[in-house]
Amino acid sequence: MNKADYFNNLNEIIIDTLFIGKTKDDLKTEIANNTWGIGITNEVAARIETNDFILFLNKVIQNREHQITQSTLDHGMLFYVWVDHLAGQLRLNLISDYHTKLPFGCDIEITDNLESIITEFILSPFLNGIPIQEQEEVEEPSNEPFLQRVYLKTICK
Repeated sequence: MNKADYFNNLNEIIIDTLFIGKTKDDLKTEIANNTWGIGITNEVAARIETNDFILFLNKVIQNREHQITQSTLDHGMLFYVWVDHLAGQLRLNLISDYHTKLPFGCDIEITDNLESIITEFILSPFLNGIPIQEQEEVEEPSNEPFLQRVYLKTICK
C-alpha cells in the first residue's frame, strides 16, 4: 500500500461524527464514541514522514473544531493523542473540557509536541504489537511506574 492509499483509508476518521457529552456522567460514552486507533505496517511506516501525519491530524482537528463550535452545548473538548505500544497503534480521543483529568490508569506526561508522539509511533518497533515471546521473557515486573506520553490540545467552543 502506498502513502496516498493509506491516508485515504483514514478519511472516515476525519469526517466521523463527534459525541459531545452534556455532563461529566457522559465520560464513558465520550470515550466509547470518540476514540480512534490507527495502525500501520512497518512497510508503510517506512514511507511515511511525521509531517504526513501532522497534516492528517490537522484535518481531524479542524473537523472537530467545526463540530464543537456548531454544537448547542457551551463547552469545548480535550483532544489527545498517544502511542499504544501494546496494540501497535496511534490513538486519539476527545472528551469534554470540564473533565479535570485524562482517563488513563497510569501516570501521564503531557506534551504540546505532536511531532514527538507521531515520531514515537512511526519509529516504534512494535507496530504489529508486542510479540508474545517478549511479553513472556519479562522476568520480574519493574517497580517503576509506567509513564504515558500524551499530546493534549484544548479545542474551545
